Amino acid sequence: MYTSRQLGRTAGPPTHEPAFLYSPLSAQPTGTATPITPNNPWARFNQAAPMAVTAQKKAITNHAKAPTGSPSESGNEWSLAPGGYGPMGGGMIKTKRLLTLAFDDKEAVWSLPDTFAEVAEIARNWIQPPEGARFDFRIPSEYASVLASRLVHGPYLSIVNEETYQIAIDRMQVIRIEIVSDAPPPPEEEPLPPPPPPPVFEMPCEFDLELSPGHRVALGTICNSEDLDMSRDEDGTLVDGSFWGCLKITHTDDEHSMEFKGTRLTPSPPSSTSLALPLPTNLSMDQRTVERLALASRPSTVKSTIRIFSPKEDNVEIGIYFSPMWSLTSSFPPAEREGEQKCKWIVKTKPGGVIEHLGTSVAMSELFYEATPDTSVISLTRFITSNNSYAMPLSSFMVHLAKILDAFGLSMTARSSFLSNNFPAFSLHRNIAFRFMPPKNINRAIELWCTHTVPITWTRIFFMWRGVSDDELASAFIPAGMGEKEANEKDWKEVIEYKEEANDRELFSVLEVSAIECV
Repeated sequence: MYTSRQLGRTAGPPTHEPAFLYSPLSAQPTGTATPITPNNPWARFNQAAPMAVTAQKKAITNHAKAPTGSPSESGNEWSLAPGGYGPMGGGMIKTKRLLTLAFDDKEAVWSLPDTFAEVAEIARNWIQPPEGARFDFRIPSEYASVLASRLVHGPYLSIVNEETYQIAIDRMQVIRIEIVSDAPPPPEEEPLPPPPPPPVFEMPCEFDLELSPGHRVALGTICNSEDLDMSRDEDGTLVDGSFWGCLKITHTDDEHSMEFKGTRLTPSPPSSTSLALPLPTNLSMDQRTVERLALASRPSTVKSTIRIFSPKEDNVEIGIYFSPMWSLTSSFPPAEREGEQKCKWIVKTKPGGVIEHLGTSVAMSELFYEATPDTSVISLTRFITSNNSYAMPLSSFMVHLAKILDAFGLSMTARSSFLSNNFPAFSLHRNIAFRFMPPKNINRAIELWCTHTVPITWTRIFFMWRGVSDDELASAFIPAGMGEKEANEKDWKEVIEYKEEANDRELFSVLEVSAIECV
C-alpha cells in the first residue's frame, strides 16, 4: 500500500500542477511536488492521516478527491483501503475479474488469469485443437481497456504476447477474448448415463391351472423376494427376465398342467419325455435364493425339548414312541435308536433340573429332538382353521403367548428360550393363528415313556401355529369368534390338562415343550 508523504519543494506560490502520478507497473510515485502550506487543506489531511492510493496513471490535484486503495496482489481484484475517499472513509467494494472465452457459437466464463500463458492453457484445454491448427486470440475493441481501445481503429485488438494482454486488460473487470482457429468446435459434454432401474422385490405372477379337461382356473399371486433384487444376479448384472421352473400338481391321482404366463427358457423338444426344462450352460442362480428354496422345500418339523425335574440323583431311561406317520429327524444328545419308530436316552437326573447324558457325559438342562410328519398322509393346515384356532396380530400374539407360558409354570429362562427360538419364524407374518393340542391327541402321534418307578407328573405343551393374512383374519377368524378377545378368555391350562404338582420340585416331573408350523 502506497501512502502520500510530504514532498519537499522550493518556496513559491501555490500551483495547481499534478501532485504526483502513480504507475501500477513501476509502483513508484512520479511528478512535480506541490507546496505544503497551512492554507492547503489536503496537505493538512495528508499530514494527519496518510491515505492509500489506488488510482493508476491519473493526475491527482490538490483540489480533487484523493482516492485510496491498491491493486490486489494477484491482480484479479481491486479494493480500497479502509480509509476510503476523504477524511470520513468509505470506498469501492471488492469485485472478481471475469474472462469470457468465445469460439464459434460456444462461450464459457472463467476467472480472469494473471498471465497470457494461463489464458492460452485454458483455451487449449477447452478447444483441444489438433496439432498444427491455427490458434490465435483477439479482443473486441469495446471490451479492451480505454488506453488500448484508443490506440486501435479496427473492431478487434489482437493478443499475441504478455505485453499486449496486460495492456488490453488494464483496469478492466470483464474481458471477452475470442479464439480464432480452424479447429473444430469443442466437444459436447457426454450425457450422464441413465440411472439404474429400481430394485424389484415383488412381481405379479399368474398361473392358469387346468383342473379337468375344459375346466380352467386362473390363480393370481405376488412373488416376494424380501431383500433380494429379482432383476439382478449376484454380481449386480441386470438379468433379461428369463425364468426356469416346473410345476406338477397332483389331486386324487389326476395330473394337472400349468401354463406359465411370461418369459421362460426354451422348453424340452417335443420328443422328450422329461418334464424338466433343459438348463443352458450360462444359467446362473443367486446362492441366497438357492438356500431359501432349500429351506422352503423342507417339510414342516416339530421341535421339542424335554426337561426332567428330580428331587434326587437317579439313573433313568426316557424315550419316544413314534406312530407310523412320524419319524425322528435329529436329536441332541444323540438318542439311541431302537428300530424305526423308537428311541431313548439314558441319563442321570440331579436336583435343580440338571440332566447328565451318560453316553457323552454332557450335562445340560434339556433334551432336544426333531420329528417330521408324513405330509402325504397328514395335512397340517387342517389343524389350524377358524373352527379350532385363534388368531391375532403379531404384536398382540407375542404378549399373549408369553402370558400363557407363564401360566403353564415355565420358568423365565424356558419362556424366553421358547419365544426367542420361534420369533424369527413368527416375524415373517403379520398375524398368527394358533392352538395347543390336548395330550391324548399328542400321544397318538408321539408318546413319551420313562423307566422311573415313582409316580411321574407329565406336562406336554404341543403348540401349533401358522401365519394368516389380514383378509383371512378379518373374514374368517373374527366373524367366527376366534379373535384376540376370545383368545384372552380361553383356559389353555384345561386344554393341556395342566397339574399344579408339576411345579413341586419335591416330586418327579417331566416337562415337554413342542412347536410346529402348520404349512
